[in-house]
Amino acid sequence: MTNPLANMFDETQESAIVGCILGYRRPPPPLPIEAADFYNPVLREVFETILKLHKERAPVTIETVKAAMPARDGMLKTLLLLTSAACGTYSLTHHCKAVAHLARRRRACIAASRAVAALQAGDDDEATSALSESATALSDRSGANGATVTIAAAAETAFNIAEKARAEGVSPGIQTSLRGWNEKLGGLRQPRLIVIGARPRMGKTALSLQIAADVGCAFDDTTNQRRSALFFSLEMGSTELGQRQLASASRVSAQRIDRAQYSESQAVQMIGAIEQMQPIALHIDDRPALKIGQIRAAAAAAKAEHNIDVVIVDYVQLVRADTRQSNREAEVAEVSRGLKALAKELQVCVIALAQLNRECDKRANRRPNMSDLRESGQIEQDADVVAFLYREAAYQDRPDADPNKSELIIEKNRQGVCGTIPLGWHGATQAFYDVIEQPTGDHYGQA
Repeated sequence: MTNPLANMFDETQESAIVGCILGYRRPPPPLPIEAADFYNPVLREVFETILKLHKERAPVTIETVKAAMPARDGMLKTLLLLTSAACGTYSLTHHCKAVAHLARRRRACIAASRAVAALQAGDDDEATSALSESATALSDRSGANGATVTIAAAAETAFNIAEKARAEGVSPGIQTSLRGWNEKLGGLRQPRLIVIGARPRMGKTALSLQIAADVGCAFDDTTNQRRSALFFSLEMGSTELGQRQLASASRVSAQRIDRAQYSESQAVQMIGAIEQMQPIALHIDDRPALKIGQIRAAAAAAKAEHNIDVVIVDYVQLVRADTRQSNREAEVAEVSRGLKALAKELQVCVIALAQLNRECDKRANRRPNMSDLRESGQIEQDADVVAFLYREAAYQDRPDADPNKSELIIEKNRQGVCGTIPLGWHGATQAFYDVIEQPTGDHYGQA
């Protein structure tokens, strides 16, 4: 029977790696590979033994390695052959990366096989989990593939990013159409998890959709390629989102579009807006009741196909956990950890919308705070940024409130300051704007 993993290992490169570090008299430098990445079990065991001896500060020779391993016929000959197969130090990293990549492919293939078996057995949950594991294996940036880095190297990378942005007079993050967001949060940065919480009717879907469209209009200055966003809409259908974006882009009231009560000139505006939207790299997945594993798998696929920069999930409490949990809080915690892992695995910015509980409605000052997040413990811990959207006019008992006034309250910001970003809100077209650039009614169209 043909080995399905036949093209997914290279014993020549594995031997070259082990032979090379077998000649090291000092611990080798950090390598982008782990023992588990070796396909050949003997080479894996030799690799582990060498690292163990170095960790114990014991001498590493053919004799000490042989003595530290279980007795096996022909081991001395194997070790001698490995020294003759050793690669040069200059090519060691190259061989390690190649072997680690093959290991990721093997893991993905094994997980995919499990998914096929689960589908044949009618176990959709196991199939979903296996598919997610397969996609994650291919995009894995952790462990051997990511390799450890020194603090100096990490600091140098941060400095180079800042210097490039400073020279170009731009912010390192992806810029949005909202100046207050850019100034307070530095745009959208990878790999961060941003949580935006709000009560219903505050406009959190409209805000996230606007930001997603901003991303799809932006360009990466390094590659000169268009940025891309993926929007998971578990609550609204893609057509509803399209209607909202059409209202915002054409400046024709969303209500007029919904009821087909618009003029001929407004129809022309909408046709023009649709044409302008064609190049926007914003992809919508409106499947309901997704599990976190399905979201991670779909995001990994979109990363490979479209090189997405931002993932938006609307909203967290509608996402299901991959495994059965004892209570809702534990389920949301698993989802939260999954979203944080997704951001790091794919090196994307994840924006997760969250529904708030009713406690803030009972207070005299209804501005939300961290305690208003439903099942908030893990979300609060995982998020790099936690913000709350608030519009006083959304409450019917506040008739004197300014209907065009909105606030984005930054309660947590790991990389910057907290505070409130004042925003304008044009309800007719479902659009937010900077208060210093408040448009006239004609600019945004009439309701």
